[in-house]
Amino acid sequence: MRRMCCALAGLIFALSALPAAAAGEAFSEALVEKLQGGELSSVEQTLRRQVIDEPVNDNARFALALVQVVRAFERSAQFHYEYGAKFGNAPFLLPSTFKDNPDSNRISYLTWRRELQTMQRDIEAVEKLLAEIRDPQVKVKIPLGKLQWDLNGDGKPENWIPNNAVALSPHFRTMATENPTFTVAFDYADVLWFRGYCHLTTAALDFILSLDLESLFNAFGQYIYTNPRVSDPPRPDFIAPRIAEPDRWRQVRHHLVRVTELSLATWDAAERETDNDFEWLPNPRQQAAIRIQTTPEMITAWKAAMREGQAVLEGRKLLRLPEYVGDRVPKDHGLNLKRYLDEPPERFHVLSWPNGADKYIVKGELHDAAIFTRLDEVFRGQTIEFSFWFN
Repeated sequence: MRRMCCALAGLIFALSALPAAAAGEAFSEALVEKLQGGELSSVEQTLRRQVIDEPVNDNARFALALVQVVRAFERSAQFHYEYGAKFGNAPFLLPSTFKDNPDSNRISYLTWRRELQTMQRDIEAVEKLLAEIRDPQVKVKIPLGKLQWDLNGDGKPENWIPNNAVALSPHFRTMATENPTFTVAFDYADVLWFRGYCHLTTAALDFILSLDLESLFNAFGQYIYTNPRVSDPPRPDFIAPRIAEPDRWRQVRHHLVRVTELSLATWDAAERETDNDFEWLPNPRQQAAIRIQTTPEMITAWKAAMREGQAVLEGRKLLRLPEYVGDRVPKDHGLNLKRYLDEPPERFHVLSWPNGADKYIVKGELHDAAIFTRLDEVFRGQTIEFSFWFN
């Protein structure tokens, strides 16, 4: 989870960037002061004009995309505050503290869905902007200052990194000693990395939005929001929700394939680097700004896993079924994940064997489980944690 927080931290850090454009600095000191004062809207407007005036300035384009994604998270936080989210000291907003709203509005299921759709549009716009970056020498170097954002919309921005940040993670503690300015230099490999995260986020939102979760909202909304608007009693189908928008499942697969493609491209770009400038994703010859060291074995194992995952998503290999399926399926059969996502069933069964599952179970080449066993060995049992950083 901490690696995921570091990933979001990378987005926030980028706001104070001072990239060098072809004809000089892309940011003025006045613009940096606005970033540090939480004036994200003003910064976004300035960067938009800069990109229009200097269409070949990919440093400014990169900075604009990062400002937009942080504004998306800020706007979403303000939305959830308005409707009384019980996030408290939310792990996904660390190290900021998400305050409770003593005078919140009531939220309905449809309002909740509209917020997810808005967030998805925001992230898709960011990915589109990042995809326009072509300069392999693009760089946004960030000395971490008192960057601020406004999580509750009261017009009083707060520091994203609090004074006790070093207590949150050993990597923050190490940075405080070895990299006291918290400087990070994002480059072209990181452009690809951020694009991968955009596709991963969009895939997650597509999956959620594909399901009819109204009964789930009615049953558990009170644990997430102060006073949700629940009109009907919970129905017994929330453990097997209806897939109301099956086309979104096809988009989920598309986005996940792009995640694997961009992850492979990310590490190809990172391995070609010869500098050593406060790297976010270092190759083995470089030092990470957050002081996490990579090895050739880590990168090799990660790439192998991405290629294997891509083969499963594209239907070239079948997904091995869990042991609890038992004798129900022959050993040389597996799940055709491509068919499952492109032609989804009527319901998504969470805890039970889905009806009509035989349609997706076929004979063929199974995915190589040894690749993922090797990956876990290389990452010393912390594959999930590292995956948030490696992407």
